[in-house]
Amino acid sequence: MKRIIDQQECPCCRRRKDEWDATYMRGRASLILVRLLLISILFALVSPVTVTPVYAEGSRTLYPAGYNAAGFRADLDFQPEQSYIGKLRRSGFLYVYAQAGEYIVLGSSSKTNTTGDVNVYKPPQSFGNAGNESYYEGNLGTPNFTCQNGSTDTGPHYFGNGKGTIADRTNELAGPKSANNVNGTGFTPCAYRAPVSGVYGVLFRVTGGNSSSSSSSCGTNPNGSVTAPNIGDTCGVPLWDVTVRADAASTTDLNGRLFTYSFTGYTGGNSRSIYSSLYYITLDGYRYKQEMKGLDPNGYALYANSLGFLDNNQPLYKDLRGSNQNLVAICGGSLNGTAGTPATCAQPVSGLATQVPEYPIFFSDVSPSGANATEVNRVLAALSIPVVPPSPTVSNVGFSGTKTGTITYLGTGGTFTFDTTDTITYQIVISRNGTDFSPDNNLNRTLTGIAASGSHTVAWNGKDNANANFPVGGPYSFKVSGRAGEVHFPIIDAENNVNGGPAVTRLNGAGFPSTTVYYDDRGYNTSSGVAVGALNGLLSPNETALQPSPAYNLVGVDSSTGYRTWGVASGTSNTNIDSTSTNAWGDAKALNLWTYYASTPAPQNLTIESVIIDAATTVTGQNTATAASTVTGAFTFANNGTGTAHGLTYTFTLNSGLSGVTLNNLPSGTAYSYNSSTGAVTFTGTALPTSLTPGQAVLGVAPTLPMTYSYTAPVSGSVTVTTHISTTDTDNYPTNNNASVTTFIGAIDVLTTVSVPSSAAAGSSVSGTFNFGNYGASTAIGVTYAATIGSSGNYPNSVAFTTLPSGVTAVYSAVNGQVTFTGLPVTLASTENFNFSFTYTAPASGTVPVSTTVTTSSSDANSANNVAVGSTTVTPVADVTTTVTAPATAAAGSG
Repeated sequence: MKRIIDQQECPCCRRRKDEWDATYMRGRASLILVRLLLISILFALVSPVTVTPVYAEGSRTLYPAGYNAAGFRADLDFQPEQSYIGKLRRSGFLYVYAQAGEYIVLGSSSKTNTTGDVNVYKPPQSFGNAGNESYYEGNLGTPNFTCQNGSTDTGPHYFGNGKGTIADRTNELAGPKSANNVNGTGFTPCAYRAPVSGVYGVLFRVTGGNSSSSSSSCGTNPNGSVTAPNIGDTCGVPLWDVTVRADAASTTDLNGRLFTYSFTGYTGGNSRSIYSSLYYITLDGYRYKQEMKGLDPNGYALYANSLGFLDNNQPLYKDLRGSNQNLVAICGGSLNGTAGTPATCAQPVSGLATQVPEYPIFFSDVSPSGANATEVNRVLAALSIPVVPPSPTVSNVGFSGTKTGTITYLGTGGTFTFDTTDTITYQIVISRNGTDFSPDNNLNRTLTGIAASGSHTVAWNGKDNANANFPVGGPYSFKVSGRAGEVHFPIIDAENNVNGGPAVTRLNGAGFPSTTVYYDDRGYNTSSGVAVGALNGLLSPNETALQPSPAYNLVGVDSSTGYRTWGVASGTSNTNIDSTSTNAWGDAKALNLWTYYASTPAPQNLTIESVIIDAATTVTGQNTATAASTVTGAFTFANNGTGTAHGLTYTFTLNSGLSGVTLNNLPSGTAYSYNSSTGAVTFTGTALPTSLTPGQAVLGVAPTLPMTYSYTAPVSGSVTVTTHISTTDTDNYPTNNNASVTTFIGAIDVLTTVSVPSSAAAGSSVSGTFNFGNYGASTAIGVTYAATIGSSGNYPNSVAFTTLPSGVTAVYSAVNGQVTFTGLPVTLASTENFNFSFTYTAPASGTVPVSTTVTTSSSDANSANNVAVGSTTVTPVADVTTTVTAPATAAAGSG
């Protein structure tokens, strides 16, 4: 039984004004007369009268009258003193779009005359980071409306004793009466007349709750009941409603206006399955429905973004294990906690991170042709999300080998190049046999990463998915895919899922509806060489609970089936500790599930040739690290050649003056020492071989794991790790005799990127992107942004921004190419990004550079990535001249 509270954060908002034409009141008087006449006739003929409930938005949407009879209720969480993954506050913060003069109609089972309330915050103002809104009222500011005390804005508003209370399930299903309490048969709401058009913030305060509470326990738990919920719950709100109406007398709901960025629910116990549905829309306009099939989570969080979990700032496409139910720390290793002991990681993992929530979550159907389409589209306009999603394209695919053209040497890899438009990420699969392009086949090689519109280069190290050299031969076929509408659906701390799911349905875009999803619940090694479970085996090797089987599907599975089930085995419990032998498998984990729409051109080929001698080394490490943290990385030594490499020597060097320098998983019998004065590591013993046979690598005691290093991060600056291998033989490819990686030290790392095509034809439409973000561990303050498109004498006549962050505007000047931003925040949370997509018409000739800059008043770990530049070379369109030559003598009768 999970009495230790799992808690986390909630959603964030972005807003913009939008206008709406309303024709609702036309002919209303005559309609009322007709309806009165009809009602009088019906009363004379039929008794009793059946009243159809209104369809308000809120808990009634999650648990409608037809809700699964085996299902339970998750209360809207209100435990804001705790957070999941440090980014999802359990405060149940919601957003609602309203036009000036419309009414936001509200109700809550926690609202009484003395305790509990509903706060509304009007635009324009910042509510904090998405999913982690400023909860405490001193930070969020004084609400502009409360159900108990009303508002100073122009009304009339409806508030005070007896208003805004949802007493029971019957009230919940009936929905609210009109704002003025004249029309309808539901509960008596409180109501706020919207003074401006925009996105409003809504916070439900629990019965007995205080919005400045910082206690670790919330008090009375929910009971999970759909029909008879615990109204006295002080850990959450069981019954709640946020509905938009055109005027005070209306009972017509404008559904599709309510959304959030993170849904944190609390059932109060296990064996309480959830069957609710949520709807998500990506920032590029793809729409998805997510249906739970009996998830048994207790306390949990659901949200969505474009990349899911990150490994050194690249998408991980795996799960995370946490130190406890809140995932305060990310854990690694193969043997971990023991039930009843403090919730600590066996090996905290640096370099892994969770991306912030990005995509709005709706409670009503968002289908483009559905009943709510008009209202949903109004919200999308306010959030700068396109109504019609773009289709991704991939072009100019190529490969450059280390020998020549598309030919590469064994074990040396090469570079893939390609252009994309309207993409979020890429996937490259090199097939071993030319027919099987499965990304999970260990004989193939799969490369993934971030790729916005523009030109891209991706390095390959010559290995397959099992980290063995791709063999000599070919031609080997490879495919490059560009993905749009990519969405990751993390599920945080969900103990059991015995029926499988969730079902995910794409509701728009080419080929919709689609129910294909992807997941990978296997163990892995991070890019820094840390094991998280067993590589391609069990994520939690010592757990006895039923784990997902099959453990992965990277070719796509139909999510409407009973896929990815996991459940409680006999004797297991909910311990809130990482991977114990007695806990439920989903406990203290962040599980990833994703899908996308992809464009994949025809495959191309590369060839691998042998090399006689090739002594090679690699080293990896973290991009950034906070001071005093443990920095980890991995390194290798090998001979890729077909002949034996003799007279080998190895060097390993770090900065001088470091503490905590450790090398792990070295070959048995190998010792080392670190010289703090020079930074050099000296290897001793006999295990590092002086010769390597063809294809031989230096392997550690555990051959499936790389050799690794670690050190304690200094106060500031950067640390560079360099490895070197040399041979007394002639090395036929000496380029890879040296390798290095630099880790920048600091809690803040603001950066910017630019992605544009390398070339374009004159008069064509050019698409590009730029980005501002923070990949440090802490929030950056005093952030400024700048962008310029074009150069003197060659500025585009106009630039259209096709994608903007919610609540942000960008105005381009053709005079100096500068872009002026409004709405970008002066603070950037960890892993928060702001993406801009733009188009312009290519000029007649020349080049069009794009440059961006981001700065912070915080101490920045790496100032080198504060500026980004891209350039597009314009190819003139050749003049076409047609010459017609008449014959010297015309034939008789010709004309």
